[in-house]
Amino acid sequence: MGEDLGIKAAAYGFAASIFFIAYFFFEVPSNLLLRRFGARAWLARAMATWGIITVITGFTTNVQMLYVMRFLLGVAEAGFFPGIIVYLTMWFRSGDRAVALGWLVLAQPVSFICGGLLGGLILDHTGWLGLPGWRWLFILTGVPAILMAVVTFVFLPTPRPPRAGSTPPTATGCTPPWTPSRAPATTRAYGPSSPP
Repeated sequence: MGEDLGIKAAAYGFAASIFFIAYFFFEVPSNLLLRRFGARAWLARAMATWGIITVITGFTTNVQMLYVMRFLLGVAEAGFFPGIIVYLTMWFRSGDRAVALGWLVLAQPVSFICGGLLGGLILDHTGWLGLPGWRWLFILTGVPAILMAVVTFVFLPTPRPPRAGSTPPTATGCTPPWTPSRAPATTRAYGPSSPP
């Protein structure tokens, strides 16, 4: 990649950091949009756009295009991780959330291990259609994100927590039914809304 695009170490470092600049500035707006459009649509959008941008990155021709792709990837991916956390809190009881979030956090280092091994294989054993291995690495890692976006949009259920200000007799999801009698447990978990 460095030879093909003429990238020096400083330029590569900037390309890596520009992703986090975009991620930082767009994380809160992205989560506000997640609340507006719903987890199913917004998380699927995030995966689709970051997959498409990753595939396009495999066809970059110069360092400026790489900068733009990295910035756009940060914009596309911003808010995904906190959005997943919010989604999980809607589906798991407070006593089960730590385990669910633990599995989510554990998945990241496992993906680094597997991704590093897979990335090495792709770099060393591809060169199809005259494209170098680094280009195939971007292409082959972007396509699964696009496919998972479709799966997410089609199959991810949308939780429906009780609306603020209403007290429905029951509200169901993956957790046990919410009833007014469970309200004291919620108060114990989060504390009273005003001092005693």
